[in-house]
Amino acid sequence: MVIALAVLSLYGQKNFAKPFPGRVGFTMGTSTMSFEAAVHAQAIELGKLSLRMCADSGSGHPTTALSLGHIVTVLMFHSMRWSPEIPDYPTSDRLVLSEGHAVPIVYAAAARLGVMVGKDPANRRPLTEADLSTLREADSILDGHPNPREGFPFFDAATGSLGQGLSVAAGLGNAARLDKTDRRVYCIIGDGESREGQITEALDYIMDHGLTNVLPIFNCNEYGQADKVSEQQQPARMVTRLEGMGYKVIAI
Repeated sequence: MVIALAVLSLYGQKNFAKPFPGRVGFTMGTSTMSFEAAVHAQAIELGKLSLRMCADSGSGHPTTALSLGHIVTVLMFHSMRWSPEIPDYPTSDRLVLSEGHAVPIVYAAAARLGVMVGKDPANRRPLTEADLSTLREADSILDGHPNPREGFPFFDAATGSLGQGLSVAAGLGNAARLDKTDRRVYCIIGDGESREGQITEALDYIMDHGLTNVLPIFNCNEYGQADKVSEQQQPARMVTRLEGMGYKVIAI
């Protein structure tokens, strides 16, 4: 059995039809703008917003967020089947940000898309760019790591304790199978984070249970918290290791 898995350093693309109203897509700007140019332009704008919100809050992890600009753009604006109006719609594709400290880039995309937020589903409102300046404030819905309990229903679970996100994604993939839906679960993992033993356990679990609806994405920016990642986390080494586990790997 082949399970699709991507090891990404810039961006990747797939196009799937949306199963419900509210299709997300690019505003190309001009009819001659290529897909690649549109991705790059949007990623730059998301990066600017990420830097601004981290500067306004005086905290956060802007560099990791910047390294995900292209990946998040492709997923949230193009590849994922979901609706900003109902971010927790039962059959929509899901995104698990295992390297949760990079969440400003997702908040930036959510603001550009007007994703509905709020603790009370009956009183949700669109997230705005003005909201981004409240990052990490005590009463803000924008926590320093993904946290749906604060009123950001795009996420299914809190992440940020490194190594746990892929296990969450595997659980969501199992739930999708039990629900008999075709929703996909994308999980973004840091290359430094991949040293966590729980990541390997989750990779084994996904393979053992044939969860072809779970797509791990390794963000190979080649840096950890304080220095470059080790040789074990270099993209070529990771590809070899993942292929040895039985995964089909696409390195971009």
